[in-house]
Amino acid sequence: MPKARTNFAYDVKLAIPERFRPTGKEALRDFMYGHLGECHLRSLRYFDIGQSFAFDTLHNLYRGTFMRLLELWFDTQYRNQPWSLISKIGLIDVSLSIHKFPSTICRTPRTLLKYNDFKASELRCTLLFGFASFSMYLP
Repeated sequence: MPKARTNFAYDVKLAIPERFRPTGKEALRDFMYGHLGECHLRSLRYFDIGQSFAFDTLHNLYRGTFMRLLELWFDTQYRNQPWSLISKIGLIDVSLSIHKFPSTICRTPRTLLKYNDFKASELRCTLLFGFASFSMYLP
């Protein structure tokens, strides 16, 4: 189970000097548990890092979590993993391209081959309305 964001965890991660932190983008992200840097609100007495921020679904869930899933499924670095769908990306893309999205959608998703360039709203549409295309191929 993932660790909850707490003031203590935040303080511990920021107390580690930068020279001892990983240098790679992905390694640093995993090491810091999502804490990107200093928060000036932390000095407030009743401020809690984990509870005092509203959850932004567009950027945290769709641009963050769902984009990470797409990377795990389609990035060539994970092609030998049992969860990789890179060999099926063409089939999933065709399935998504024939999918009819609701008329209320302002930005329909582009081809799945360009998932790295997707805007958060495209990721949202893909997850909410096109997930059936993925579910057919998931292990």
